[in-house]
Amino acid sequence: VIFNSWRSFLFLSKLVLVGEKHIAAALLADFLQYSKMEKSVSFFRRSSHSYVVWLMVLDHYFNSKKLSVENIEEKVSHIISRKTLFSFLDDAVENNFLIKTHDPKDKRRTLLTPTKVTLDEFKTWSATLTAALKK
Repeated sequence: VIFNSWRSFLFLSKLVLVGEKHIAAALLADFLQYSKMEKSVSFFRRSSHSYVVWLMVLDHYFNSKKLSVENIEEKVSHIISRKTLFSFLDDAVENNFLIKTHDPKDKRRTLLTPTKVTLDEFKTWSATLTAALKK
């Protein structure tokens, strides 16, 4: 495993030392708490495919990479049908969690980016989860 910073190595090392019991309890508490709170977090964590899409969108955003619907479809085709994926993405756009735009270089490609709501709620959620795991 390659760590992108010394801090991430230290954080993960602490998690290993904390033990599985604490991690399981923290993750369970987190899931139960956030299934009722942040709307975008609960929206994206409602199923395995929506969770994967959420993490892909955020990963690409934070790494300044473009993410197309086609990229997602390619990665999740083994866990979700094309029709279900497109329906889910439309719901995410309708709920103001994702933005669809056309790629300026190729108008046939549809790009996805998180909205401010999604980013703000992810930052709140991830800070809370990180703090719980550090205890």
